Amino acid sequence: MTSHPSFEEITALVYPQAVNPQYFQLAARVNAHLCVCETCKQVYDTLITARQQSEDLYFGETDRDD
Repeated sequence: MTSHPSFEEITALVYPQAVNPQYFQLAARVNAHLCVCETCKQVYDTLITARQQSEDLYFGETDRDD
């Protein structure tokens, strides 16, 4: 198993400041770890869900609009 990425690294994957070669290196390393570590995958999934919900609220695409 690869070493656990930090919370900050997982956050940087979900909320990138820039998409550059360093981001792709981080993405490759963290994604490889997420494939084998359920605990880190849960953190990632939670951040992705939070990001999607905040974007839905910001852009007005909530279930209430249906």
